[in-house]
Amino acid sequence: MSNFEVHKKNTHGRRSPKRMVSIMKSGVLGMSADVHEWLGRPEEVEYLYDRTCKVLALRAAPGSKNAYRVRRAAKTGYAQVSAVTVCREYSIDNTKTTRHAPWMEGNLLCIDVSEITK
Repeated sequence: MSNFEVHKKNTHGRRSPKRMVSIMKSGVLGMSADVHEWLGRPEEVEYLYDRTCKVLALRAAPGSKNAYRVRRAAKTGYAQVSAVTVCREYSIDNTKTTRHAPWMEGNLLCIDVSEITK
């Protein structure tokens, strides 16, 4: 006798959560419009890294000497930030594109990179 179970159809019409961050092979960190909005739609951000937990964080940082400019697509709101040096500095593997579900801690947008950190 087989033990098949019925697959429950996704009734939300989405294949993935709305709030996603991608660390791309090109060395760019991409965030959905919802994530960028969640962060307050900053034009500049700075990176923070927790070496113990292997969590990468971004925070709005207008005018900071460590700030990276956020590029935003006008139609979709999708936002991108260079992450080449961040990935290199903290040994975050960006040899393939990975997607992550971020969370907020205060004013920090946090991303668990433990599975892609060497």
